[in-house]
Amino acid sequence: QYVGIAFRVFDEDGNGEVDVAEFKRLMGFLRANNPLAKAQRQYSEEVENAGVYPVFFGKDGKKKLGHEEFASFLHRLRQAVLHMQFDILTRSPDHAVNTIAATDFASSLISYANLRSGPGYLDRLEKLKANKYKISFKEYQDFNSVLDHLDEIDFAINSFLTTGDPFKPHHLKRAAKAVANVSLPDEVIDIVFFLFDKDGDGRLDYEEFVGVMQGRKDLGLTKPRDLGLARFVSCFKDCWSSEMSNRSSRGMR
Repeated sequence: QYVGIAFRVFDEDGNGEVDVAEFKRLMGFLRANNPLAKAQRQYSEEVENAGVYPVFFGKDGKKKLGHEEFASFLHRLRQAVLHMQFDILTRSPDHAVNTIAATDFASSLISYANLRSGPGYLDRLEKLKANKYKISFKEYQDFNSVLDHLDEIDFAINSFLTTGDPFKPHHLKRAAKAVANVSLPDEVIDIVFFLFDKDGDGRLDYEEFVGVMQGRKDLGLTKPRDLGLARFVSCFKDCWSSEMSNRSSRGMR
């Protein structure tokens, strides 16, 4: 969302396209306003040399990049990241073919949680080992697509909560369907509620849930975290190499 706004801001003539100079200013602006990128400036050259500019703008740098093309690339990049995350999780000894265990899914959700909450999460992860439900990639993808609408989900759920009732599983299910047109399985919702039920009273800690999900939605790049920009750059390079291979196989330039 914010990348799209920044794209249009740096599109100086308003024609929906940017040249290579405008794009570099756009990337410089995004890095300057990203706390994690600012904290690890030594990786800026890695991003500069990732091989993006010739593909977007041609070898001579004269081609222009349209917003729709860039948005499509970002979407494919995000899907590639999801596939990589899921593939890593399937290496767990608890997984079945093309599925992940409830504990693996839960672990992925809390990867951006406040470390001070760690012990409580670990206790609940241990208890989740008894949950035999397996999550498919489609379900994993659907849940992450709901996170793309987290602000709207937050608004919808708060609308439910104005009645004074506690946040319940059917609230999340209805909000996901209303906002993202996604039907989350009851089993997935049950895992989420159990994971974020800090007091063991059957109620999800809504503020904690939204905070952690916001971090996951933004891939942890909204504030400094110990995972480092290097991993994101490495992922970016891998995804870009995959994209180039796909383009070559399709005869695209």
